[in-house]
Amino acid sequence: AFPVASMDPADATRMLDARIGDRSTYQRRAVQDLVALCRGLPLAIDIVAHRIATSPGAPLAEFFEQLSDERRLLALGDHGDGGDGSLKTVFSWSYRALRRADRRVFRLLGLHPGPDISIDTATALLGVPRAAALDCLDLLVAAHLVEQPGSLRRYRFHDLLHDYAQECAVSDEPEEQRRAAEVRLIDFFLHTAKEADAVAFPYRPGVPVPPPVEGVVPLQFGHDREAQGWVIGERANLVAVLDLAARRGLHAHVSRLAHVLGDMFRRCGYYDEARFALVMAIGSAQVEGDLDGEGAAYNDLGLMHLRQSAFFEARKCFHLAHGIAQQLGEPRGLASSLHNLARVEVAEGRVDRGVQLYEQVLCIARGSSPMEPEAATWHRLGVLARERRNRVDAAAHLHRALELRVAMNNTTGQADTLVELGELHREQGELHVAEQYVRRAVELHRGTGVREVVARACARLALIRRDRGDVVTATLHARQAVRLYDRIGDSLGKAGALTLLGELRWRARAFAAAEEGWEQAFKIFSDAGDPRAPGLADRLALLGGDRAVPAARSVRWSPDPSDSTGRRGPA
Repeated sequence: AFPVASMDPADATRMLDARIGDRSTYQRRAVQDLVALCRGLPLAIDIVAHRIATSPGAPLAEFFEQLSDERRLLALGDHGDGGDGSLKTVFSWSYRALRRADRRVFRLLGLHPGPDISIDTATALLGVPRAAALDCLDLLVAAHLVEQPGSLRRYRFHDLLHDYAQECAVSDEPEEQRRAAEVRLIDFFLHTAKEADAVAFPYRPGVPVPPPVEGVVPLQFGHDREAQGWVIGERANLVAVLDLAARRGLHAHVSRLAHVLGDMFRRCGYYDEARFALVMAIGSAQVEGDLDGEGAAYNDLGLMHLRQSAFFEARKCFHLAHGIAQQLGEPRGLASSLHNLARVEVAEGRVDRGVQLYEQVLCIARGSSPMEPEAATWHRLGVLARERRNRVDAAAHLHRALELRVAMNNTTGQADTLVELGELHREQGELHVAEQYVRRAVELHRGTGVREVVARACARLALIRRDRGDVVTATLHARQAVRLYDRIGDSLGKAGALTLLGELRWRARAFAAAEEGWEQAFKIFSDAGDPRAPGLADRLALLGGDRAVPAARSVRWSPDPSDSTGRRGPA
């Protein structure tokens, strides 16, 4: 067996430098590219260096361009141009030394498109009992064909061995068997993701999916934290499997998996992955002629745009979703798309129009099941009433939203409404009551990884502690809010938290740090055309130096975009 341990980039670079001599001195970028291409594998570096030596006048960049195709890199040396043999030849020694059944396991593992694989995923891919899969994987570890760099529950190929395993699958495994293995793999992720979604969002209807194919046993989760942890651990693999399903034309799988993953990704702050999944879902739904799936994907994609203040794109998606819901006569889709269009109207300053749309939602959704469109609308009406200083209506609307969300066991929605109730009491000077509400929200999501809720709660706690005169604790909460908003990609939320953090630092006489935070917040607000930019510009101008502020577009954006009304109900 041939060991495949990788060298770190610095050692790999030194090895290639030593092999090719002076040619590396003035072609550093090409050297770095070649080292990256070899993925730190000493044998690959040795073969590439031998090939470079056979053409002493050629620029190193040309070798990189030629070998960027993994198939050429694997075959380099087969014709005497890479030393004593190619990577493929050396890898084949270990592969051919395996028993027939183990060779099949090796090549089927090559079909997995992600960076690593769990024992549960491998069991589904191979279509064998878990104990048999574990025995085969342990044998491949002993043969240095796969490795376990971290957890004993996960396995990983070296990148070049993964390429070789894929080649073996194409050459040695019948197409029908390859297809069946890929379907088992995709089905495992679909059904396990559905189980995670059901635990995370028990209050809403799940995506309907057919039973798993034979050989697939999806994971079960006992708690929201377990479900969230699985999504976090499989993040890269989920995206890769979604792409694999699309490439194989399994559009029904793509649409279902994308809908299940959209809200799970969003809760983790993985907005890029959520957008990718929803765009894939739209394309697959269109191919399948699945109008309901297409409308749901447009609605959820609109929410992603709304969170990034891309109001034009959000409105376009919601209008498309609303049109499809009208065509289908689907009340839940109508209520959700109208609710989200109302949020766009309010965000852009057309509050009265937004309220009219919210009232239409209540007419459609009141007394329906699920109740979340109604609950989300009461929540938003409560926020508007609070911002208009109508505290009686604000309290009534928010408590109605909380009552509905408790009845549905919607913990994320409960937390959002509790945070808003906390802000309502803070504005009335009832700081102890306000803090109790916000801390209840934090407790609902302790350890779940739902960063959006915790970020908003931290920002509110910072305000409450500031009002109580506790600048030190307020600063800690504000810093945490900045970090969480940054992780989830909520730039306006981050800017709001930076503004507050700057104020707290100024009170603590950390003037330079305060100004730095305000500068960052000003840039974010200014780039977004947010109406908070001029106020920060005035504040910074007083400190010295003028700040140019672009003409602010008409935007009214609440710092707490709390509800998230997708077609299946908010997360």
